[in-house]
Amino acid sequence: MGLTDGVYQFASTDDVLTISGAYLRLDEERLRIERRLTALPERAPARDEAWQELEVILKQLAGLLAKLAALPSLSAEQMKAKAEVLGRALRPAIADPSVATADMLKLARALAHEVATSPGLPVAAQEQRGKQLRQAEN
Repeated sequence: MGLTDGVYQFASTDDVLTISGAYLRLDEERLRIERRLTALPERAPARDEAWQELEVILKQLAGLLAKLAALPSLSAEQMKAKAEVLGRALRPAIADPSVATADMLKLARALAHEVATSPGLPVAAQEQRGKQLRQAEN
């Protein structure tokens, strides 16, 4: 993942673990920029640049949350990865519940549904995993 033309690039894939990892790395970058912002004088020209970077990252983080909410977990490891992302995303909402976004809530509902309906794996995930295995065989 890196900054290219003002946009952070990461592998484009629909794998829960890859998307979760990208989210966590991008969130670390968000924290780094926020720390930089707080250290800069209020009228420093670098603040505008940092705010623009932060805006791009926040949009990408929201997109990754939406992707995770839409993808079924195919293993307990994937559910754990989603839970880690959800925990990281909701951390600011502990102090201020108004910062919880629709994407955060969608991921929370999707994960809760997966956990509630899964003795092992959700049926939809089992079906999708079967499709993936059949496609890999061809």
